[in-house]
This record gives sequence, C-alpha cells and structure tokens, in this order.
Amino acid sequence: MLPGFAARPLFPDGACCDDTRQECDDKAVRKLLSNFGSARSEESCGAVVELLERVTRLHKQLELKESQVEIDMDQMKDSLVQELQQKAEETELLQMELQMLETERVRLSLVEEKLVDILQLLQQLRDLNVSRRSLGKILLSTLESCSDPQHGKAHILEVLNALYHELAACEILSTGGPLQRTQSQQSLNALVISC
Repeated sequence: MLPGFAARPLFPDGACCDDTRQECDDKAVRKLLSNFGSARSEESCGAVVELLERVTRLHKQLELKESQVEIDMDQMKDSLVQELQQKAEETELLQMELQMLETERVRLSLVEEKLVDILQLLQQLRDLNVSRRSLGKILLSTLESCSDPQHGKAHILEVLNALYHELAACEILSTGGPLQRTQSQQSLNALVISC
C-alpha cells in the first residue's frame, strides 16, 4: 500500500462490489498505477494520489449538493403545502361569503316583490280617488301595529306584508265604492285614535 492512503477511502460506500473498503482502495490504486506506468515511480504515485484526492473531494461536494437539493425540495414542498392550505381556507371563506350574499339577494328579491305589490295597490287606490290623508292613516296604523323594538331585516319584510294586507283589505278595491276597511282594520284605527 502507498504511504498516506490507508486512512482515507478512495471511493464511497457501495462503489466496490463485495470487497472490503481497504481491498477496494488497493485495487483502485494498483489499476491507476498500472495505467500510469511503473508502480515504483514516485511521480506516478503522486499524480495518482492527487487524482484520487480530487475525485474524493468532488464526490463529497456532489453529496453535499445532493443533500442541499433534498433540503431545498423539502422546503419548497412545505411552502407549497402551506400555500395550498391557505388557498383552501380562502376558498372556504369566499364560499361562505357567497352563500351569505345569495341569502341577502333572495331577501332583497322578496322585499322588491312586496314593494311592487304595495305600489300597485297604492296606484289603484289613487286611481279610485282615495285621499292622501286616508292612505297616510293606513300607512301610520300599519307602522304603529308593527312597532317592534328589535328592528332588523326580517322586520322590514313583516312591515311590508302588513302594509300590503292593510291596503288590500280596503273594500274600495273590491267594490269600487267609498273607502271601507274590514272589522280588524277598524278596530286598529280605534286603538290608534284612543292613544
């Protein structure tokens, strides 16, 4: 064996077949020396040793780069997984928001329909020459009957429904005669007047 070679392996694990590390290194040195000529030549031995040291250094650098690539890949994978989770959470929030908007759209559509119905009734009553004062009384009695300390979106629809029924209950629409209301509306007016 050449001096200074016994302590360092020339090739990484698995580079040789079934030989021990020392036998593998010895075979590699002999093969390299035979390619350079005489095994006794000091200059050939130095060149072979230098080549083997360079190969070992390059191999270690390659291993370091491979491990760094693996670390980088793991970091990139973790980053992408986090980004995907964040996007999934954002998508979930957007779906909830969309559902809330759809609910609000349906509610507003109901309010719009009820307002159209009320406006049609008001127009019919105006065409029948019902006074503004009578219409104002109907509106005020409806508002007073629906007064609720908890004003909210659902309450608006209740008020509109009550106003619609108050206006529709006017007998003038069905008979074409003077403004008359059903018994329930008359009793409601009595309450308003007594206050």
